[in-house]
Amino acid sequence: MTSISEFDSKSDSISLAKIGEAPFTIIGVEDSNYDEGENSTEGVKITTKETFEGVNKLHTTRVAIVKKLKNPAVLRELESNPIGPVKCSQATSSAGKKFFTLVDA
Repeated sequence: MTSISEFDSKSDSISLAKIGEAPFTIIGVEDSNYDEGENSTEGVKITTKETFEGVNKLHTTRVAIVKKLKNPAVLRELESNPIGPVKCSQATSSAGKKFFTLVDA
């Protein structure tokens, strides 16, 4: 008898949220938008030096992180050097709103 789990698709990335505040080193960034129907949310896929759950890619649509990693200076630096280690951390804006960002680990 065949198990239904044999038909599960394997992703090449996991959500950044799954690793909590574990440190990682960024070696690459690529666009990875999340599409739901006609709506699209800007996102990135982060290639890391480390492996988490058997993969070395993390995906996220967290706005502050996407904005930081799509910065042209960050992308230029990644062409020749890794960045990190970093970790995902929660911060609070001056208006009191909580958000996630990348900080030095």
